[in-house]
Amino acid sequence: TIPASNLQALTHGLTYTLVATVSDTAGNSVTDSTASFRVDTVPPGISSIVPSWGLVLNTANDDTDGTVTVATTGVEDNQTVTIVLNSVTYTSSLITANSCTVTIPASNLQALTHGLTYTLAATVSDTAGNSITDSTANFRVDTDFPTIVTISPSWGAALNAANDDTDGTVTVTTTGVENNQTVNIVLNSVTYTSSSITSNSCTVTIPASNLQALTHGLTYTLVATVSDTAGNSVTDSTASFRVDTVPPGISSIVPSWGLVLNTANDDTDGTVTVATTGVEDNQTVTIVLNSVTYTSSL
Repeated sequence: TIPASNLQALTHGLTYTLVATVSDTAGNSVTDSTASFRVDTVPPGISSIVPSWGLVLNTANDDTDGTVTVATTGVEDNQTVTIVLNSVTYTSSLITANSCTVTIPASNLQALTHGLTYTLAATVSDTAGNSITDSTANFRVDTDFPTIVTISPSWGAALNAANDDTDGTVTVTTTGVENNQTVNIVLNSVTYTSSSITSNSCTVTIPASNLQALTHGLTYTLVATVSDTAGNSVTDSTASFRVDTVPPGISSIVPSWGLVLNTANDDTDGTVTVATTGVEDNQTVTIVLNSVTYTSSL
């Protein structure tokens, strides 16, 4: 028996020889010194555990297999690392130059619960059997998409000739988006970035010159995209508007009494017939006569 204290006194890295001597009852003696061993009492180390998805696993990350890269110290080539995640054990590729990768199937990543934080516990042994476990690598699961609730241009459902005289704004409301994120809006192939989101709301400014560049008679769509801090992204293209920047015309204003109102004309109600261009049915015309306003329906 070799006491533990004596084994602990041996020097790491050295090779020792066990010299055995025995005698029989006749006094014949033999010595054997062919048994040697190496002392390796320094455990390996794990320098880093780096998942491909970083500190947060989002909806895009779990669409494909993920990898965890592990860097070690003091581990010989061809050893392996095991990683435990969510009670499942994964084995790495063979270590080369103190580095290896572990693959986590997409299906297993998708089985993780939104909102929880998980730990990657990595274990490695050197060829001497010294083992170390590192469980300092954590990540959060955020697999909920944000949403875009409303996209409201300041000019409403139609952009008219007055609207494009000044810069327009588009107000966007969201859910599930942290403060200081931004919204991108694409209009007519131009991308605009919002102010910082505060309490799930922000505004995007469209310069008047860009509004004036839109074509009369066409319908345009405002395509809004937003991401949360986890990288989950959503695009909404449900907001559209029509451009009507050509003013209507009044072709004629014809009073029933003609160019002169006489004593006979004013014995009965008079009418004024107005002909217009570019005006939809059910709009109204107002006529002012002698500071009195009269309204008709087209």
